[in-house]
Amino acid sequence: MSVKRIVLLSATLASFLSPFMASAVNIALKRMGDDLGMTAVTLGWVTGVYLVSAAILLIPFGLLGDACGRKRIFLWGMAVLTASSFLAGLAWSPPWLILARIGQGIGNAMIFSTGLAMVTSVFGPGERGRALGINVAAVYVGLSIGPYLGGLLTDWFGWRSVFLVNVPLGLMVIAFLVLKLKEEWRSEGDSALGLFGPIWRNRAFVFSNLAALINYSATFSVTFLLSLYLQYIKGMSPHTAGLVLVAQPIIMAIFSPMAGRWSDRIESRIIASIGMGFTALGLVLFAFLGMSTGVGYIIAALVIIGFGFALFSSPNTNAIMSAVDKAYYGVASAMVSTMRLIGQIFSMGLVMLLFYLLIGTKQITPPLYPPFVRSAQITFTISAALCLLGILASLARGKTK
Repeated sequence: MSVKRIVLLSATLASFLSPFMASAVNIALKRMGDDLGMTAVTLGWVTGVYLVSAAILLIPFGLLGDACGRKRIFLWGMAVLTASSFLAGLAWSPPWLILARIGQGIGNAMIFSTGLAMVTSVFGPGERGRALGINVAAVYVGLSIGPYLGGLLTDWFGWRSVFLVNVPLGLMVIAFLVLKLKEEWRSEGDSALGLFGPIWRNRAFVFSNLAALINYSATFSVTFLLSLYLQYIKGMSPHTAGLVLVAQPIIMAIFSPMAGRWSDRIESRIIASIGMGFTALGLVLFAFLGMSTGVGYIIAALVIIGFGFALFSSPNTNAIMSAVDKAYYGVASAMVSTMRLIGQIFSMGLVMLLFYLLIGTKQITPPLYPPFVRSAQITFTISAALCLLGILASLARGKTK
């Protein structure tokens, strides 16, 4: 097996594992809350602390990977993620669970600050978009399988199994890395800190990252809110809710590789901006979500958002990674992930603020269903407005070829 294929497979497996866990955890949140007596705000923290810990460490690990070896940091990240998943599966209190989630965030920071850098290091400009498209598609396959399998695991074995199932998968990735990938990549130039001088004069890099930040700020809370909505308001089991939510990532997985290939030939800003427009449309539809909204309506809106996100993500990532010298791929990869995580933190922060203002520090019970739905409506309205701003940021990057 060639080095290119080994790197792509390793990064793709890791890119599958993390979103698989994240989407499965969202499905299991209600059961966690019921079992551990967690409030609506505390449930938000189960997701929030994971994002914050990862966001804080992405850039430092990107720098460390450029200096000490990207594969080394990637491998240790898989080990930390696997160990933290095991500890999360044993959690018997909210503090224990939250600490384990912090560990998962640290592991993911190590993985995502170096995974894209390794792929970009071995694939040239003419084939990079396709490789990144495959990598992004793996993220969406993980997101696709996560709700369905997470629902099954939660129904059959309890919410702890959602974390524990990641342990053998993580060990498999670690074994593959150790046995198959002997090469190492690091920066051959001066400190990667030198990147920050020229890139904030690089229009394509700056506005592509800004567009990514806005896109994730607008979209991340969709799955979180709908998972709770379908289980609380619609009375669905985790398994059934997962089947509904799988519509969005399936569309992402189908169209992401295509969008990546298109971005090797067509201006990224055109494809990404069209994608942001579709995402805004889907969020507008969700802004009208009510107590009696039909499942067909929800699936249609998820399909629109999934198509928009697929058109946006791969071309936007290709534009970012192609805008920097190869010596700084680690930091650029970390920047991509940092924008994603900061956007996700903002998205969850908005939800938690609205929960606190409209629901308070209480568990979600039938009398609180109307304010819960109102929180979701406000979140989706703000998110749709953000996407409209994101279109402007995407167009403002200028030509990238």
